[in-house]
Amino acid sequence: MLSRTCAFRIPATLTALAVVSALTSAPVAADSTNLQSNSANSSKALTLRAKASKPIAGEKFGIQGRLRANPSRQRILIQRWNGTKWRTVAKTRSNKRGRFSVRVRAPRAQSKTWLRAKTKTKIRSRTLRIRLVPRPSQPLTRPKPPSREAVAAKPTVGEQPQQKLSPIDFRHKQPVAAGGNASCAIDTAQRAWCWGALGTTTHSQPTIVAGDRSYISVAVSNTTGCGLMDSGKVWCWQEPQLANDPGPTLGQLPGNHRFRQLVGALGPETAFCGVDTTNRAWCWGSGLAVAQGNAATTWAVPRQVASTVPHVSDITMGDGHLCVLDIAGSAWCWGRNDTGQLGSGVSDLGRVSYRPIQVAHSHRFRQLAAGARHTCGIASDGSGWCWGVNESGELGSLGTRSRGCYGPGEVDDWFCSHSPVRVASSLSFRSLDSGDSHNCATAVGASGTVVCWGDNLQNQLGLVESPAPQFSPQKVPDLSGGSFVAVGQNHSCTSHGRDIWCWGDNGAGQLARGNSTERSPDRVIGGVQFLGLR
Repeated sequence: MLSRTCAFRIPATLTALAVVSALTSAPVAADSTNLQSNSANSSKALTLRAKASKPIAGEKFGIQGRLRANPSRQRILIQRWNGTKWRTVAKTRSNKRGRFSVRVRAPRAQSKTWLRAKTKTKIRSRTLRIRLVPRPSQPLTRPKPPSREAVAAKPTVGEQPQQKLSPIDFRHKQPVAAGGNASCAIDTAQRAWCWGALGTTTHSQPTIVAGDRSYISVAVSNTTGCGLMDSGKVWCWQEPQLANDPGPTLGQLPGNHRFRQLVGALGPETAFCGVDTTNRAWCWGSGLAVAQGNAATTWAVPRQVASTVPHVSDITMGDGHLCVLDIAGSAWCWGRNDTGQLGSGVSDLGRVSYRPIQVAHSHRFRQLAAGARHTCGIASDGSGWCWGVNESGELGSLGTRSRGCYGPGEVDDWFCSHSPVRVASSLSFRSLDSGDSHNCATAVGASGTVVCWGDNLQNQLGLVESPAPQFSPQKVPDLSGGSFVAVGQNHSCTSHGRDIWCWGDNGAGQLARGNSTERSPDRVIGGVQFLGLR
């Protein structure tokens, strides 16, 4: 687990992006971000950050740091990871206040570099990852000052210079999303399509979202859909219309945020969250007061959440609770906790927590999925883990059937777990999503097996012959080769190449079957070629 005492801050305006990760004495690969530190107090005693200079591959750039240990004046070694070992690239001394500054030459043929500071007393800083600007092919020349005519001439609106933005490293792309009683997906031209209950209208087959915009990911919450563009901007809509009949839409999300991930909340309220390019989490919408302890019932503009968790890498929303992953893969949850959905490991934490609580047992996750009253995640080894209510098999295991959570009548009589329980499956999961009381996942491998567990009253597990809840993952019959799964309130979908298959509740057309009442797994109608992840 990463130390939370590290005083490590990097301004968002710096061109050099520094990302904190722990050290190991013998790292395996240069691009590893989970290096362990052998120094117990290193993160507290020694910090390192990049200066405001612009690092260019092959050029020198400045870094600075501070030693918070006695004696404060010590010799500092700046080391760089060369792929096999740490090599000293600069030496300096700290002043009487422990501060030091030095210039280091960046590698010529790399896009990023790893640095650390070290003293003879074996105090070491956290790893500092710095992204480098490619070396220009032409020599840099000093620009000529503009002429008087150029200064006097004012450009028109169409001639305003456009600021070049760096490309975004998108995380957890969602080519198909399900939420409430609606589903949305992206086609091969990166246009958004939706079906089910959106706004005040139900659509029994895919309907294109108006606007000439390209989307990377989509998300659904209640009766609203949102799309994440390749520029990092977010657009939302409630009524998808034909391209020649635009109709009402919520428009672009206000603010200058650039997101790399977008998710929607479960439940009757409409809310969304996202992780921006500076690894901070933001949320907007309604129903967030229960998780944030804020009197405002609706957030019209994004507000930062989980500010105490450094470098958020993933976020998920349930019905009244939220969870995030930090850069090391540790899970943190907050909000409602009446059925142990925060995974704190203690049963007397309380009914709600307004601050992020670390999930017990120090698991390392690479993806999280929050259901209505439970939470699941995929560990770094591909195994599945869940915590929270287990009345309908939401945890995918019979191992925890102890009572101790509040039921519908506020009676302490529900089965649940306040700690992560391993899903009873030997499969290595690739993607995972959670609904109201069920979960679905796709397995790693060429077969792409799709499995589901939990409540099955609406056939949301794809098991037509058995409406009983399943306490372990069950293979969805006649369905394989899935690459991504999306789960709504009581329905499920998965992408298979250019097709999307859905099953479960179809009361609002969320399976895109037209007027069909069949609820078993079947292909979405309409002939749209959807975008799949391989």
